[in-house]
Amino acid sequence: MARAMGHGLRRIHDISQVSLAQDDVDWRLVDRIGNAAGQMEYEGGSRGPIHGDARLGNVLVDGSGRFVRFSDFEEFGVGDQAADLVLCLVETACEDPRRACQAVDWVVSGYMAAGSGRFGELSEKGARYALATAALKELTGWAEENGVDALVNRYEIGAEAALDAIAKLAPTWFSSDL
Repeated sequence: MARAMGHGLRRIHDISQVSLAQDDVDWRLVDRIGNAAGQMEYEGGSRGPIHGDARLGNVLVDGSGRFVRFSDFEEFGVGDQAADLVLCLVETACEDPRRACQAVDWVVSGYMAAGSGRFGELSEKGARYALATAALKELTGWAEENGVDALVNRYEIGAEAALDAIAKLAPTWFSSDL
């Protein structure tokens, strides 16, 4: 399912036009992640259509458990697509920290099935780490503010595995220049 989820996110990112009456980036989660990461080693990714909350909890599956599509498009809009992908990776890795590397690899392989070379900035380990760290901070902060102890626990337990899995990704997934 993780591979199909990555492919589904790529299909959202490949939408050529998004018409929104208002796109207030101040509230958009992926842009807050990108802005926070920008204070570390990340210069900002390409802007385009985003899901904004791509994670397993927002996936619809069929009777056999296969990915069908995403749900919960409350944060859909135009935003930092690299941060959107990394948010999906963090959420997927934290779901089962014992299988974090495998889950992250599956999501990225599904995402890049349509072609590698996207998000050259993510070929830098520091940029991936900055985005993943900012995502974990943002997610944990939201869970704490809203009293969702199960999520706070999940992010705390999964943080190290998620960061490690994202750091280990092959740079060639993201840049065709390598």
